Amino acid sequence: MNTGIRFEKTIGRTILVVFTLLFQSCITTPFLKKGEYLLINQRVKGNKTVSTEDLQLLYQQKANRKILGLTPYLGFYFFGKSIWDTTRIRKQIVKREAYYDAKINRLDTGETKDSIELENKKILRTKNLYRSLYEGNWWMRVAGEPPTIYDSSLTKKTMKSMRLFIFNKGYFDNEIALDEDTFLGGNIAVKYRIKENGVHSIRRLAYITDDFRIRKLLDSTRSSSEIKIGAPYSKDNINAERERIEKLLKNTGYYTFSREYLSIVVDTQAVSSIAPSDSALFKSQPRLFSRYGCGIIVSIRNPESGRHIPYIVDSVSFKLIESDTARSYKMDTTVINGVQYYLQGKRRYSLGVLDSKVLTYPNQYFNSSNVTNAQAQLSGMDMFRYVNLSLDTHQNKISVRIVANRLPKYQITDELGMLVSQGAPGPFVNVGFKVRNFLGGFEVFEFNIRYAQEGQISTFIPDNVVFRSRDLNITSSLIFSEFLIPSRLRKKFLLYNPKTRFIFTLSSLKRPEYTRNLAKGSLLYTYVPSKNTQIGLSPIDVAVTVTPPELLSQAYLDQLILYSGLGGSITQSFSTSIVTNCNTYFMYNTNQTGAKKKAKYFRISVEYAGLLMNQVQRYLNIEKDSIGVFKTFRYAKTQADFRLYRPYSKTGLVAFKLMGGLAIPLGASDVLPWEKYFFAGGSNSVRAWAPRRLGPGSYVREGTNPNRQTTEQPGEIIIESSVEVRQKLIGFLEGAAFIDAGNVFRLHETDSTKGAALSPLFLRQIAFGGGFGLRFDFSFLIVRFDAATKFYNPAFPNNEDKWQIRDISIKKPLGNKGQTVLNVGIGYPF
Repeated sequence: MNTGIRFEKTIGRTILVVFTLLFQSCITTPFLKKGEYLLINQRVKGNKTVSTEDLQLLYQQKANRKILGLTPYLGFYFFGKSIWDTTRIRKQIVKREAYYDAKINRLDTGETKDSIELENKKILRTKNLYRSLYEGNWWMRVAGEPPTIYDSSLTKKTMKSMRLFIFNKGYFDNEIALDEDTFLGGNIAVKYRIKENGVHSIRRLAYITDDFRIRKLLDSTRSSSEIKIGAPYSKDNINAERERIEKLLKNTGYYTFSREYLSIVVDTQAVSSIAPSDSALFKSQPRLFSRYGCGIIVSIRNPESGRHIPYIVDSVSFKLIESDTARSYKMDTTVINGVQYYLQGKRRYSLGVLDSKVLTYPNQYFNSSNVTNAQAQLSGMDMFRYVNLSLDTHQNKISVRIVANRLPKYQITDELGMLVSQGAPGPFVNVGFKVRNFLGGFEVFEFNIRYAQEGQISTFIPDNVVFRSRDLNITSSLIFSEFLIPSRLRKKFLLYNPKTRFIFTLSSLKRPEYTRNLAKGSLLYTYVPSKNTQIGLSPIDVAVTVTPPELLSQAYLDQLILYSGLGGSITQSFSTSIVTNCNTYFMYNTNQTGAKKKAKYFRISVEYAGLLMNQVQRYLNIEKDSIGVFKTFRYAKTQADFRLYRPYSKTGLVAFKLMGGLAIPLGASDVLPWEKYFFAGGSNSVRAWAPRRLGPGSYVREGTNPNRQTTEQPGEIIIESSVEVRQKLIGFLEGAAFIDAGNVFRLHETDSTKGAALSPLFLRQIAFGGGFGLRFDFSFLIVRFDAATKFYNPAFPNNEDKWQIRDISIKKPLGNKGQTVLNVGIGYPF
C-alpha cells in the first residue's frame, strides 16, 4: 500500500514539474530560491559590423534551450531528477561489486589472468551506475539540461569580453549597455546594447630589424602582408601577420625562428581616453591608439646568443622498409640528386617519382613548408603504412631523415550495405582489388565491381508502382603520383601533390523504362594548390552509350514527348552515341561532415563536348551529327555550387546552399545526352517534389495534376537554393527545419510549352517547399528522414492555387494529396 502511494506521489510530482517547466511563463518556477532567476534568453543588439554569431560565442552563461517558446529540456531534466534515487543506485553498486568480488575470491591463487578479467568486468558493469550516481540519470545527462540560474557577475565578464573583442576589430571607443528584463514566473532575459562607433584604420606599416637579410625578405614580401594600409585595425590580422613572418623565415633557412621574437605594436600621436581599461595592450602602451588612425611597427628581436642563423640542409636520407618485418632483407643504396636512398627488399622501384616527393635536397636553405609538404605527399601516395621524418642539427646545418614502411602490394576490400538515393532503399555490394607499385614507379592500380538494386517509381505504369532498378558498374583506374606531361611544366606542380588518373568504366543501368549501357575512358589531372583547394582537368573524356531499342519502352518515350516539352527530338537523347568532352573543375572546401563550425564550400565545373568528334567528322567529310550508327553530341555545360555553414550554438548549425547550372546544345542537334540534362526534386534537391519531377518552369501539360507529375522533367538550366537549421536533440538524434527553392528551365519554349523557359520574372517560376526532418547520427553513418510540403507550386495555372501553403490546416496537416513528400537519405542533403 505504501509503495503504491509513493508511486502515485512520484508520478504526480513528475507531471507537475514537467507541466510547470513547459508553461513557466504563467506559473512561478518552483525550484528557484528568493532573488534567483532562470536565464531564458540573451540577445545582442546594435552591432552593425561585428558578427552577432561571434559575440554570442562570448556568453559566459548559456540560456536554457527553447522549442516554440517552451523549455522541454528542463522538463526532461526535472523528470529525471524526480526519479533519481541515489540510495537505490548505491545499493545496486554494492550488490554488483559484491557479486564480482565473491567470484574473484573463489579463484585459486595462481589464476591471475582470470582475476584481472573479472576485475575489468566489475569496473565495466558498474561504470554506468557510478555515472548515474554522480552525474545523474539518462534523463538528466542526455535528454535534459540543468536550469541556468542567472549570475550577474558572469554577465559583467561577458560585457568585458565583448568590449575587448570589438576593440580588437578596430572599434577602440565601443560602448556596451545592459538591459535586464524580468518576467512573471522567475524568468529573466538579457540584452547587450552595443555601440561600435568609429573604426580605426591603419595608416602605415614599418619593419624594424638590424639583420640585412631578414629586412630584405620582409620588404620583398610586403605586398603579401596581412596588414593592409587603409584597412581597419584587426587583432586577427596582427596574429596572421605573426604567422606569415614566422612561416616566411622558417621557409628561408631560419629553422629556430619563432613568433616569440616578434614584437608588434601600434603607434599613434594621440591618446584615446575611452579604450577598454582591461586591455593589457592599452595599459602597456598608454599612447598607443588614436581616433583617427594608427601605424603598425613590427620589430624582430635577436636571440640571446647573437643573431638569427639561416640553416643549410647538410644531408637527406630516405629509408624504405618492407611491410614484412618478420623477414630479413638486404639493404640497397642509391643516390639521386644528393639524396641517399636505402631500399629494403627484392622489389625494384623507379625512384624518380619518390625523389620528386622529397622536395628537400642538400646544399639548400632549410624550408619548413617543403618538409611538411613532403611528408603529406608521401603519406598521400597510398604506398606507405607510415612516414616518419626527423631533423638533426649541428652548428648551422640540418640533416633530414625519412623512414617509410611499405604497405602490402596487393589488397582486397569488400563492402555490403543499403543504398538510398532517389528511390526506395535497396542493397548494394562493392568489391575492390588494389595493386601497389603496379609498373615499378609507385603507381596504384584499382579494380572495382559494384552491384546495386534500388526501388524506382515507373513513369509509364499508373498508380506509382515501385519497380526494381539494377545498376552494375565496373571501374578500373591507374593512378600516377605525378603529372604525365613534359618535364619542364611538370616541375612547376611538384609542390601541389599532382596526380594523373587513367580511368575506364563499364556500366549497365536497367530501369523499368530503359536499359543504358556505357563504356567510358578518361584522363584526369588533379592537384592541390592549397590546403582547402583542389583543381582538376580532364583533357580527354570519351563515352560510348548504347540503348538497345528492344529495351527502350515506347510508352516511356511517348510520355516524354507529351509531357517533357522537348517534343519528338527527345528520342535522340537515348540514341546509341559517342560523346567526347574536356572538362575542368575548381573546388574550395573547409567543411567537415558533422562538424559544428564555420565553413564554406564552393565548386564550379566547365565541360565542353564534341570538339574532337567534330574534327573527325570534318576529316571524314561527314556533315550530319553522327558517325555510322553512333550519334555525336556537341554541347557546353557549366555548374556552380556554393554552400555556407554557420553555427548558432554548440549543438546547432545553419546551412545554406545556392546552386546553378547551364547546358547548351551546339551544332546540328538541339538536345543533350539524357545524362547531361538537369533535374530537380528529390532527397538532395527540392525535397517537396518527387525525384526528377519538378519543372520545367511553370509548364505542365494540360489535364495533368501539377502535384503528381509521373514523368522525369529535364531542363537545360537549373537554379536551386536551400536553408536548413540543424539542431542536436537527444544523444545521436538531430532535428532539422528547412526551406527549399528551385526549378529547372528550358532554353526555349513553344506555344504548347508556355512557361518552360526562364523568363525575366523567373521568381514566379521558382518552386518553394519546406518541412522538418530527423537525422540519426551514428558517427560512421547518418540516416535522414525528411517530410517536405509544397508551399508554392508554379505549375498551377491560377495564382490562388499556386500558394499551396493555404491548403494546410489542422484537419489537413499534410495538405492535399501529393502535396507532402517523405524522403529517406544517407548523409546530409548538402
